[in-house]
Amino acid sequence: MTRSLALLMEDPDAPSGTFVHWTVYGIAPSVRRFDAGKVPNGAEQGENSFGDDGYGGPCPPEGDDPHHYVFTLYALKDASALPAGAKPDDVRAKLAGAVARGTFTGTYARG
Repeated sequence: MTRSLALLMEDPDAPSGTFVHWTVYGIAPSVRRFDAGKVPNGAEQGENSFGDDGYGGPCPPEGDDPHHYVFTLYALKDASALPAGAKPDDVRAKLAGAVARGTFTGTYARG
C-alpha cells in the first residue's frame, strides 16, 4: 500500500462560499517542506476556484473583515490517483477517505 499526503487551502469567508485557493496531492509522506514556488517531486496540483491549476493567493474584497485561510494536510491510505488539474470537488471526494488530518489557519485583509 502506497501512502500519500494532500494539502487543501480554502477561504471559508469568501462572499460566494468556500473558495479553494490550492490543492496539492500525491505528496510523499517523507516530504517535510515545500520550496517557494515549487511542489514536491511526484506531487500534482489541482484546479483552484479561480479556474487555474496551482496556487491562487489570498484576495479578499477591499474593506472586508480579514478572511480566514485554512490549510488542511490530509494523510491518505493510498496514492491519490488524481490527475493534474483535478477539479476541487474531485479532490474533496478523494480526501473524504483520509485517515488523519491537521489544520492551520491564517488571516489576511486588504487595506
